Amino acid sequence: MSNAPSLTPKDVRDQVEDTCKALRAFAETVIAVAIGGETTDGAGPVSLKAASTQRISAELALDDFRSVLVEALTGAMPPSYVNSTDLAKALTGRFEDNDIAAGRRPASPLSTAMRRADEAERAERRAIADAHARGESICAALGLDLPLTLRGSL
Repeated sequence: MSNAPSLTPKDVRDQVEDTCKALRAFAETVIAVAIGGETTDGAGPVSLKAASTQRISAELALDDFRSVLVEALTGAMPPSYVNSTDLAKALTGRFEDNDIAAGRRPASPLSTAMRRADEAERAERRAIADAHARGESICAALGLDLPLTLRGSL
């Protein structure tokens, strides 16, 4: 998470505006239906199709908003759908990175230690897989036939 932000403040603010517009439009529809008694006949200012479209637009705007925030916090475009947990992790991670850069202890030393342990474990698994692949290629080059119990483990 030590990447520099890939977005500008204007990018984030523009997304806020887009999200607010979609939410305001849907809020007006909800008010018309819930308080104004709007029906599905479409004779009023709101039809069921328009209301559904506004609902979808509001939900997608919120999804885009979370993605923009995570991108701003991590410096990388999120690979897939971003939920509130992803946003919370990105915010916590950015605070930790900022604390480290400022020479302060991270807010959660345990999460930093666990992240480092996970990275070390992944590196160890890659090294073992590489060693097994080299072992198999050496055996193949020497014409050695591995017993079935060893195939795939080297």
